[in-house]
Amino acid sequence: MFPKFDPDNYFGERLKKWRDGGKFSQKELQDFREEPEFANGEIPQIISDELAARLRKIEEDKWEHEAHVGTAIHKLCEIFFQRYDFKHDKGKELNFGIWGDKEDDEILKRFRNAGDVVTKYLSENHLIETLKYCRELRKTIESRFGENCVYYPELRIKGRATDPQTSDETNLVGTIDLLVIPPKGRPFIVDYKVSPADYWTEQKRDVPTELLAPDEYSSAKKRAFTYQLSTYARIMK
Repeated sequence: MFPKFDPDNYFGERLKKWRDGGKFSQKELQDFREEPEFANGEIPQIISDELAARLRKIEEDKWEHEAHVGTAIHKLCEIFFQRYDFKHDKGKELNFGIWGDKEDDEILKRFRNAGDVVTKYLSENHLIETLKYCRELRKTIESRFGENCVYYPELRIKGRATDPQTSDETNLVGTIDLLVIPPKGRPFIVDYKVSPADYWTEQKRDVPTELLAPDEYSSAKKRAFTYQLSTYARIMK
């Protein structure tokens, strides 16, 4: 249902751009600035296979690090919203447990128990900022839908869907970052994205990748995210 990302194809296309007059994106120039060939803002005119392999490793290492950071943030958000548990007694009673503003220590304790594989990628400042984001998200949800929302963090879902290209049915599985069920109204999905670019800074120009500014969020990525959430919604129906 989703196009598979092929790193060999991606870097093959990027290498063509790099060798075609040094067409590096601004983001790539930021990533490569520590390499001697890019010293003082210079752009190399000859991209050898050795340099291309080095640049690819820089990008792939960055992607791996960002993926670990994203996993750690998702875990902390999961622990925060797990506290909003509830008990249902024959449809008559819902008892909610809510983290108080002074319970950060307990949340962080549970997070650190997840192990170094997850926790080492977030500094103390990042932990505090993520908790602040969780509280602001909760307040935004409650101000709009009421205080007695039910939260399902990291909810695994599965269902069947039709492949638009082949018309064949296929099994789909996914994990919703946060499913929120208001006291009255339809459930809605919250999906976390981790990126150095500001999501709300819209790509203002229809330009090639190499001309995007570092703070411009790709419109293609936004379309992919919309497709992802729409697919989750179809599975949930």
